[in-house]
Amino acid sequence: MEMILIFLSLIIQQVFTQYDYTQNGDPAEFSNYMNSANDLYNELFTKRIYHKNLSPVYGKIPANGTRSPVKAMNVDLVLYYFRLLTLDAESQILSASVEIIMSWRDPRLAWNNTIFGEIDRIFLTSDIIWTPDNQIGNSKSMTSVHPDGLAPLTVYSNGTVVYPLIWYAEVGCNINVNRFPFDQQQLYLSILSFAYKTDLMTMTGKTKLDKNRLMGNGEWNIVDIDTASFVNDDADVLAFRVHIKRVPHYYVYVIALPCFILTTLSIIGMFWTPNFKKEQLVKLSIGLTSLVSMTVLLDMLSTSIPKTNVFPLLGIYVVTCVGITSIASIAVVISLNIENYTIDHAKSVVYLGKIFDDTLPTSKKDRRK
Repeated sequence: MEMILIFLSLIIQQVFTQYDYTQNGDPAEFSNYMNSANDLYNELFTKRIYHKNLSPVYGKIPANGTRSPVKAMNVDLVLYYFRLLTLDAESQILSASVEIIMSWRDPRLAWNNTIFGEIDRIFLTSDIIWTPDNQIGNSKSMTSVHPDGLAPLTVYSNGTVVYPLIWYAEVGCNINVNRFPFDQQQLYLSILSFAYKTDLMTMTGKTKLDKNRLMGNGEWNIVDIDTASFVNDDADVLAFRVHIKRVPHYYVYVIALPCFILTTLSIIGMFWTPNFKKEQLVKLSIGLTSLVSMTVLLDMLSTSIPKTNVFPLLGIYVVTCVGITSIASIAVVISLNIENYTIDHAKSVVYLGKIFDDTLPTSKKDRRK
């Protein structure tokens, strides 16, 4: 009797939960689809007593390497969009807009599509199902484009869940400035799960990018993005390795070229004319003005590179220009002093010669002549 009542209640529920959308002007196909999707939703989240706070990760997998009848959950990550916004070299922080499509299989969400009107997928929001905690581990901050719980996702009939993640992320990175500003960098987006070890959850990844979904900024061009995986403290880590190349035009035109022009003009200005004492201050002012200008360029350079023990190529160039101008300024002073000393010495010799001639008798003067 009890089984009959349960059966009748299910039939009544099935009848009364149906709604005819054709009375609103919609096609019959849409009406059948929505009713089948509603039945499927009730099946997944009501009849099966689905709990989103309960993880589908199989926790009885042995950690000693023995085989288990249930495999570890695999989370697949596809980098679908990447745009480099800024790269603060001084603080070594990368800011980027990232879209990653994450997918996994939850057996609790699988169904037989022949029973539910041949529906092979449904579209839900992330607030009603369990989602993995995989995220960028080396990030300083992350902001999701979608508010919490409102991100759309797709569930397929075999239990596969496809979850697009769109983040604004600030990621810490190591900058090598040996060849600045003609340098290339490798930056990493390291994604891992903080809750599950590698024996419980694994990750696979790839990139699906073209020119429209791979964007740099005015200073950096993105050369390529590939993947690398490794295990860190029993946690599976998937890293998207971003290869970028700096566009050096700004530093060439604003720092390197002015340094070259200042150095050339100061050398010409200090040594083009003979070195007279009355022009010494003018020549020194040319060199000192060039040095002050180059210190401004050095200050601009210092704000563009991190404070490391490696001195960049452009810094060596600017310091060399400063050294050349400094040596030229010193040479102006020394050469004038040497010239004055030589003239004074010659005058002293002439003067002593005259004194010596005056002391000689007239006959000896004539003999010397």
